[in-house]
Amino acid sequence: MMSGATVSLTCSISLPIDVTDASGIHWKGPGVSPIPVNSVTSGGMISSVLTFSQIESFQSGLYGCNFTLGGSISTSITVIVLDQVVFLPAVRPDATIISLSWIPASGVPVTTYNISYYNTNKKCFDDNKAMSVENHTLNSTLEELEEHTEYLVKVAVWHRGRVVGSNSTVVTTKPVAPSAGPSSVSVAGVTSSTITVMWGSVPCIHQNGDITGYSVQYRAVGSENKDTVETSETEITLLSLTPETDYEISVAAVNTEGTGVSTNTSATTSAERATSISSSAVAAPTSGAVIGVLLLILLVTVLLIVFIRYRSGSGDIHTSTNEAYGKVGGGQREEGYELVDISHGEPSSSSS
Repeated sequence: MMSGATVSLTCSISLPIDVTDASGIHWKGPGVSPIPVNSVTSGGMISSVLTFSQIESFQSGLYGCNFTLGGSISTSITVIVLDQVVFLPAVRPDATIISLSWIPASGVPVTTYNISYYNTNKKCFDDNKAMSVENHTLNSTLEELEEHTEYLVKVAVWHRGRVVGSNSTVVTTKPVAPSAGPSSVSVAGVTSSTITVMWGSVPCIHQNGDITGYSVQYRAVGSENKDTVETSETEITLLSLTPETDYEISVAAVNTEGTGVSTNTSATTSAERATSISSSAVAAPTSGAVIGVLLLILLVTVLLIVFIRYRSGSGDIHTSTNEAYGKVGGGQREEGYELVDISHGEPSSSSS
């Protein structure tokens, strides 16, 4: 039994038929003599129970009960009390190893220790099978464990082929950077200057710690310069890109220990569209301008024709008048007519 346990020792003795009064049972134990305990007589039996509420290893040894009645009747029992295995601080040299050591149980020689352990991370593991190893020393190294995973470790004390006690402790392995990239990285949208990228989470067993964000790197194919952006979301839009350009994009998860493995994708920006006005909007002002020009040309033409005719008409009248004057006037006059000199605007005298 282990220290700290509640232990009851029972001593029962059959009384002779003619005994009606018993003086009681007395207990003896290591370093203590006698131990007073109440006795009970019933049905020809006398019995006594010795109880330890929290037995300690120093109380291990041979215990005996004695009944005295004109002689002595006695019996004995050996009590073995083992101390709990006391764990020393766990040593975690890396993320996949737990090294344990402990102070041995006291009381009796220990034949072997059985170390069993299993991970308690139900989030990542559906079936948490226990594993065990046997050890004859006071330390053990558990290997090939999962990173950043809580393990329940139990050390059982074996004595003479049976488990006589055990103790357990909880140890969490050390976190490391994620060992896998985000799942399902895809391009959700592309323009001439932007690319939108989306992705899923890192598989649970590869997170190796609490994911704090994501690092996105991108560059134009053939370029040595990489741009990096950080985000806590699972989607990001890359801005100020060059039209009609191929880009390489990688996404990696980040935890407290660093940036993990990346998942890659690629995308090509579209051609830059020129700013244009709809055909109907263009047609209207163009037709109006043509009509306006035609009307202007027509107006100028009409005015020019009127002007030319006006000038031409003035010359003809003057010339005709002069010719008429030469024919009719010419110092001559015809009967019944009075000649007028149009050029001077004065009537000429005639003699009858």
